[in-house]
Amino acid sequence: LGILPRSDDYYSIAHLLSTNKESSSGIYPIHYTLWETGMHELTVNSGMSIVSGSSYSVEVTNSSPQASSSSATGNGLKSGIAGEQTSFKIQLRDQREAEVQAIMAKGTLIEFINEIQRLTLSSNIGDRFHLEFRGQNTVEFEVGTSTCGDIVDGLEALPSIGRIHLPSNSLSQVINSGDDVDIEFVTERGSLDLITSSGHETVTKLQEGEAPYRPERQAFNCDADGGFATLTFGDK
Repeated sequence: LGILPRSDDYYSIAHLLSTNKESSSGIYPIHYTLWETGMHELTVNSGMSIVSGSSYSVEVTNSSPQASSSSATGNGLKSGIAGEQTSFKIQLRDQREAEVQAIMAKGTLIEFINEIQRLTLSSNIGDRFHLEFRGQNTVEFEVGTSTCGDIVDGLEALPSIGRIHLPSNSLSQVINSGDDVDIEFVTERGSLDLITSSGHETVTKLQEGEAPYRPERQAFNCDADGGFATLTFGDK
């Protein structure tokens, strides 16, 4: 099946028509769209012969106006001077099938990488120290008495840390001088500040954290001459 050009050799409208052949039991459904109003003659041909009973006169009229498809422009919509004529234009469009556009985005999914920091104990047995992260201090730990579980509890009690995991140590392990405690951050994302110790302990990064987004930064201004202010983050 095909579309023949119009008898006046005006092809632009004829080429906008389309057929959709879905053959079933000798039946060929045809769908077409007319873009100009007026009387149209519709004839279906098979080769050079007209299919019996296929000559029709099709009248195409404008549909009812649709506000969402129409538009108005002009200065008269924005301002005017009392006593002077002002104007604006209305482009009225009829109801028709709404245009649907789709946007497809393609990208590579980057996985989160948790940061792992290694705490190396250098204090002597009986010495006490506390850890600090983002300005918050833990309770004190005692070398030779406290356990790795105590370190987890102390760090997770800080408002600056959500949850951590020890991938290489058991929670019941007693900390002693020379031990390494590997601390994996589960809820804090991206590259993090190092944990610091009030004692002789050192902290190094075994694995730097990575996150597939830009870290958020917030700024605030204070124009008060004096007094106190309280900052909250989340529920802290």
